[in-house]
Amino acid sequence: MQLYFLIVAGHLLPLSLKDGLGYIQREAYQNPDFAAVNLQGPGTYGNPVRVNDLPEVKLHTNFHCTLDEVWDLSSTISDDTIIATLHGQVKAKDVRTLKPGNQINDVVINYIGPFLMSQKKDVYVASTFWLNHCSQELGLKEMLRCDFHKYEKFVFPVHCPGHWWCVLIDRPMKLYGEFDSLCKDRRSDYVFQVLCREFKTANIDISSFRRLSQEEREKLPSQGQNVFDCGVFVLGFISAFVNNLEMNFSLRDMPFLRNSFAK
Repeated sequence: MQLYFLIVAGHLLPLSLKDGLGYIQREAYQNPDFAAVNLQGPGTYGNPVRVNDLPEVKLHTNFHCTLDEVWDLSSTISDDTIIATLHGQVKAKDVRTLKPGNQINDVVINYIGPFLMSQKKDVYVASTFWLNHCSQELGLKEMLRCDFHKYEKFVFPVHCPGHWWCVLIDRPMKLYGEFDSLCKDRRSDYVFQVLCREFKTANIDISSFRRLSQEEREKLPSQGQNVFDCGVFVLGFISAFVNNLEMNFSLRDMPFLRNSFAK
């Protein structure tokens, strides 16, 4: 079995292949000057290898592998392997939540949000933690750091125990919508009042915006009895909204959407 060794204060610590790769990835991300050395050359306990004579192998934080390799739990890619850093830090364990049969985590949503904002300059996607800050002294606006007049469309993901839904606001169309693949009658007065208060600080009165009609709610894609895909539906709602597309995806599209978002 292949092993990695970590030298700490003169002590040689053996690491498994999986743990060794995980350590190297973490160290490479945190320390840009980090380099690994290949110790497969000749050397024994009595005649040790001179590390300084060995070639350095510079490691890059941009990790390259196939999606199947990440999703394969038996692979050598550890959960803590850093997969991407462009729009936030995403690890293998986060990407693995996009594998069918898993509920996606907040890291995935918080990565895709900034990605969409980089593509659509008139769109603002809030962090999944925005609602947690609404009662703090600094206020929600300080957490959002958002110039409400700069954007035309706003996305606010909402997480309640075991479930994801979202609020989508279209300022030019004067539309306020709650999109939930499990509860089509979703109507949170609390979330509505919080957002009304914050938008009012920018002299934008979203309380006068049109709400989704019952007919529109009935047409929303539904996850049915599925308990894993609510977050994928939310990403579907958000993607369709920011790209001005019809929300005509369904439960049968979930494997394709999971694969697309993972890539």
